Amino acid sequence: MQRLTCRMEDGSYALCGNAQAAADRLGAFETLYETLVAEQETMGEELSALRLAGKEKTYKARELMGKRLVNGNLLALFRLHGIS
Repeated sequence: MQRLTCRMEDGSYALCGNAQAAADRLGAFETLYETLVAEQETMGEELSALRLAGKEKTYKARELMGKRLVNGNLLALFRLHGIS
């Protein structure tokens, strides 16, 4: 990935590339972040419904749990870097 920002000595960032390209990438990132957060909520509701139906060991429940763990780890990494 080509960086569009440069880290300054004080820890802040400055734009080092094309402003439109930086805005496009930021917009794509924000959409990704919002999608991950929304999926976490949706998957939580789906898993609760499966648990209530006694289907917590089904393929779908296990797949949702795995995806929820991966998304949760991504969101935790974002928070670790001050992105939330």
